[in-house]
Order: sequence, then structure tokens, then C-alpha cells
Amino acid sequence: MTLINKEGFCNGSPYRFQNECNFYIQDIPTSFSRGSLIAGGSESVFYTGLQGTIGVVNPITSKSDYHFFQTLQKLVAQNYDNLTERDNLKYRSYYSPRRCVIDGDLVEKYLDLPFDKRDTIAVKMELSPEQINKRILDMRSRIVF
Repeated sequence: MTLINKEGFCNGSPYRFQNECNFYIQDIPTSFSRGSLIAGGSESVFYTGLQGTIGVVNPITSKSDYHFFQTLQKLVAQNYDNLTERDNLKYRSYYSPRRCVIDGDLVEKYLDLPFDKRDTIAVKMELSPEQINKRILDMRSRIVF
């Protein structure tokens, strides 16, 4: 959220928050912490949930990474058959529309897809499957290793 300073209108508050992104988490978050897992690594937001889940919200710093993962997320969502037949976009936009967020769980499902579906996604992105694997693993290693 970003604090916006505007003129007060009709005795309204001049200080308002503007929501920068929305994302639905299935578990109820109980704590948030900011930090990095390695010395000198990028800073991330870690959260824990009531059911024992642990999650990470990691900022993407370059526009090329954002466009790459956004395209990959869209293509994986079209090609991934989940067990519940539930659309990922509807699930992650359950209470409010998802915006400005890349779903890392869905992006990593690319590694679980059969080879023929990986190849079709790679052809649409004009890359080889090995290059896409490398970019996913590089993003993962920026956070953890």
C-alpha cells in the first residue's frame, strides 16, 4: 500500500492508502516479517499461516523478468489441468481481482508439465524449454540460495 497525500474533500481525510497489488492466500496469515534468507540477498516478505503454511512474497526488480513470468504464467494456466477443474485466475481473485502479482506456484507447475506441453509453451515464447527452466530456477535461487 502506498500513502497518498491529497486535498481533503468534504471533511475527508487528506491521507489515503492506494492498493498496489491484490492476491488471495487460502490460509489466514498470522504474521509477516521482512528480511532475506541469505546475507546480501534480495529482501522479501515472509508470512506464516494459521494452518502452518509458510510463504514468501518476493519483488521482481526488472521489467523483462516481469513480462517473462507474466507470459509464462498465462500459458501455464492455459495448459495445466488441475484436479479440481478450477480456474487459477478465479481462485486467486476470489475476494478482489488479482493484479500486479505473479503466482510462483503456478509458474513452477511448468516443471511438472509433460514434455509436449512444455515444448508448445516454449515455442509460443520463442525460447527453448531449457532456457525457461533456467529462468525459473534462477528466480528460485535468488530467494533461497
